[in-house]
Amino acid sequence: MRKILIVGAGQSGLQLALGLQSRGYEVTLMSNRTADEVRTGRVMSTQCMFDTALQHERDLALNFWESQAPRIEGLGVSVAAPDSSRAIDWVGRLDGYAQSVDQRVKMAGWMDTFAQRGGQLVIHGAAVGDLDYFSRRYDLTLVAAGKGELVSMFGRDAARSPYGEPQRALAVAYVHGLGPRPEHPDFDAVRCNIVPGVGELFVMPTLTTGGRADILFWEGVPGGPVDAFKGIKDPSEHLALTLELMEKFLPWEYARATRVELTDAGGTLAGRYAPTVRNPIGRLPAAAWSSASPTSSSPTTRSPARAPTRPPSAPPRTSTPSSSRATGPSTRRGCGAPSTATGRRPSTSPSGRTRCWRPRRSTS
Repeated sequence: MRKILIVGAGQSGLQLALGLQSRGYEVTLMSNRTADEVRTGRVMSTQCMFDTALQHERDLALNFWESQAPRIEGLGVSVAAPDSSRAIDWVGRLDGYAQSVDQRVKMAGWMDTFAQRGGQLVIHGAAVGDLDYFSRRYDLTLVAAGKGELVSMFGRDAARSPYGEPQRALAVAYVHGLGPRPEHPDFDAVRCNIVPGVGELFVMPTLTTGGRADILFWEGVPGGPVDAFKGIKDPSEHLALTLELMEKFLPWEYARATRVELTDAGGTLAGRYAPTVRNPIGRLPAAAWSSASPTSSSPTTRSPARAPTRPPSAPPRTSTPSSSRATGPSTRRGCGAPSTATGRRPSTSPSGRTRCWRPRRSTS
């Protein structure tokens, strides 16, 4: 049986891990957080998957929340005029409905399922040096990471990445209590509201940890009036600013948001990033090579056939997704790999659950 390691437990990594697992492959999945940490943490994104993408999940029988998540049957666009009225306003129906499931719900649920089906789940961050080691222990190593040190292996494709700076300042709030759009009270739609020169507000229904909710997602032009969330840590202050901007620029959306409240203390997110396309080929420190899979947007890693540079260790094993978590700098080895400095390996409990080692810190 071929052994495959997937580094990264997001939408692509988990869907791939569960799909390969269903085909009989021996799959190890590496995540920097446990399922419970994902489930109880801060929201990670906005998300809306349309019918074609949803069908991939149905084909793998991974559509666990399809009956619970709101059915998004339309897509609408409104453009604000200078007087805050609507210069353009329309909505169209989708041929097949879309859905949004909070990644805290989906990723945690899929991680639990992967472990329950016998997958090896390792809780530890991975660095580039780790891949150099792991690529010699697995027939295929796939990097399904969207950020962090591993992404740096795959250089920026300048020809396809025209922007070197973030083009929008992003701010997200998950809320309960949003009213329907009066134009279509009988069906849900993703609403894109454009304020020329200022930014955009996307509003979409979703399923979150507390049930049905809606996402208020501002994309502000950098340096503009919506680029105002930097430094805001308090979730209630974040929501108050979201609503204040809606009242000022999009009064028709604010009118149905006067009674909203946050879904939970982790229901806000803010940040920015430059849109980047990366090269599909990268190199590991020991001259191994990595490339992009033709069937996945996540990079894959392979190595030439040669002896490993360090003694082999037993494969990482976990029986549940709640395996203990290692902490510390990303250059330390994860479960199943010896430390560069000490050569130590993780111990294994009688239940078969991997215990990630934690180096002692010097007190001097």
